[in-house]
Amino acid sequence: MSSQNGTKQVLYVGASDREFGQLEEILSRSLWSLHRALNCDEAAAMLRRDPVPVVLAEFENSGWNRLLEQPGGVSPNLIVCAEQAQESTWSGVLASGGFDVLEMPFDELEVLRALDVAEWDWNRRSPATAAS
Repeated sequence: MSSQNGTKQVLYVGASDREFGQLEEILSRSLWSLHRALNCDEAAAMLRRDPVPVVLAEFENSGWNRLLEQPGGVSPNLIVCAEQAQESTWSGVLASGGFDVLEMPFDELEVLRALDVAEWDWNRRSPATAAS
């Protein structure tokens, strides 16, 4: 999942083919390269091997907040994807250390905005980026 040729990396955690397909379509016209894990255990293993700056996780995917604790580096910014982004969803995600909430079905401009802001914040916190 390493960045190549200026491509930005994002990991989607979820079993929904519909939402994954929508993200594939949206990101196909951008510099973002989309990867997928079907559940949080698979995502955690992928992140240990090859960290990414941003993770999108379906709200229904239990254990998504475990993805915030990646040993040996800067944890990814976690954006939770929910069918209805109610105030209780927002406050729960932010209180757990999540970065943002995206409502499904996805809005193209909102997805791109959220990813860019999350990546900017991750780069700002990353020691490798700060050193360059």
